[in-house]
Amino acid sequence: ALLFVADREDHRVLVFDVGTLTNGENAVNVLGQADFTSRTGSRTQSGFQSPLGLTVESTGSERLFVADRGNNRVLGFDISGATPVTNNENAVTVLGQADYTSNTATLNNTGILTPLDVAYDITNRRLWVVDGGSFALDLLNTVQITTSTLSAAEANTAYSQTLASANSQETVTWAVTPTSAALPAGLSLT
Repeated sequence: ALLFVADREDHRVLVFDVGTLTNGENAVNVLGQADFTSRTGSRTQSGFQSPLGLTVESTGSERLFVADRGNNRVLGFDISGATPVTNNENAVTVLGQADYTSNTATLNNTGILTPLDVAYDITNRRLWVVDGGSFALDLLNTVQITTSTLSAAEANTAYSQTLASANSQETVTWAVTPTSAALPAGLSLT
């Protein structure tokens, strides 16, 4: 069993093997830093700037979500497999930013401004984010889309498609009505 501890001042998450607990036990891995002695904040796929809250999804995907306060985002890490964590590993998901290197402070339905804590709802497969800068509690679905193709667009015609999703017992249906001959470049499920 693993224990994850956010270390805000050193811009990292420490990982402890708690199969057997001993006083003064050393961490076995570190996320956000190349080693246990580095303490530089960063805005990369593997770095943090003052991480705070964290939560683990342990129902299928086995992901660790970390509220990366200083970068206005939540990072998700894959912690499944025989070696669940490696030092300074890359995140597999970024929420609240368009990519791993952006740090846009936004007050809208796609941005996160100063995330303070996260909690995972196992029953409904949703991630709750305490959005301190927006004074809000954000709810994010964590369905993983595995198919996302849609036929060619025709102006003023509604299109709808059911998308297959991984690690879920349900599907997601979405629809768009383009006003031109092009469909939107992306899709956001919130």
